[in-house]
Amino acid sequence: MENGKLKVENLVTIEYDLSEQDYINLNLYHAEHSKQGKKTAWMMKLGIPLLTFIVFVVFARHNVFDFGTAWTIGLGVVVAIAGVFLYPKLLQQIVSSSLRRAMSEGKCSFIGPWKLTLQEDCIEEVSANTTAYTKYSAVEKVGCGYDSLFVYIGAIQALVIPLSAFASDEQRDEFLAILKSKTGLSASDLP
Repeated sequence: MENGKLKVENLVTIEYDLSEQDYINLNLYHAEHSKQGKKTAWMMKLGIPLLTFIVFVVFARHNVFDFGTAWTIGLGVVVAIAGVFLYPKLLQQIVSSSLRRAMSEGKCSFIGPWKLTLQEDCIEEVSANTTAYTKYSAVEKVGCGYDSLFVYIGAIQALVIPLSAFASDEQRDEFLAILKSKTGLSASDLP
């Protein structure tokens, strides 16, 4: 007891393993939901197809393909529309391959067993390589996507908790309720 109050050391502890795919999912989620990611996605999703169409108009004007103007512009429209629909898959491939390369070079200590404890005054994170304590006031956002919870600490650092770490939706909801009581933040995009 401390000043007549019962001090609760650990509110809840979960243990889980993070995989290569969890790391990729974090980066994909961040690419799609961060302010910079949204700006880049908007530009890439519309800018590249527009640029592609302009290139095909130039090709048509100079009769590069020897198809005729209408056929070349039509081909440009088809390629531009395909680009709009293929962009999410292309983004996923680019992010996945670059992260897998970094992981194969040993540049990622993210993968492996983790233990996360919500304590009275902070979040304790224990991995194979580190132990860290994060004050609840440092948590900026709690999101859900790609079968994981993401607890953002700052703009580019996040704790990743696979939804499979929870035995049930009730256990996940209890965890999120405690986190909300400490941070004031609700999880967005819950399944």
